[in-house]
Amino acid sequence: MSIRLKIQVLRKVTGTDVYHVSFSVLDATGITPSVFVVGLENKDFSHVASLKDITETPNFTAGLVGYSYARVPSMSKEFNSIAQADDFVTVTKSRINTLVGAWKAYEANFTFTETLVYEVQ
Repeated sequence: MSIRLKIQVLRKVTGTDVYHVSFSVLDATGITPSVFVVGLENKDFSHVASLKDITETPNFTAGLVGYSYARVPSMSKEFNSIAQADDFVTVTKSRINTLVGAWKAYEANFTFTETLVYEVQ
């Protein structure tokens, strides 16, 4: 199956020494668009989802209880320097790429044919 994420990365200056970066999933094929993990207490971005997060961490919905984190399709973060913002973009892109590869391998390992024979004597 084809795995595809179309993500918009927005970088802008929002104040003196304030550099805003946001990632938004515009389209997803073969994988959930909710690939960013946020803390439920303050909704701050925590990390790009891992394979474990995709399979175990719920999508964010209003009133979600009993969890510390949830997955969302977009996130934003602010930095005090362009270098910090650029580093964040580079690392985040790399982690998204790693997730897509892991998800593809996960699905590939699921697809197989199995023949079971049970015999009672």
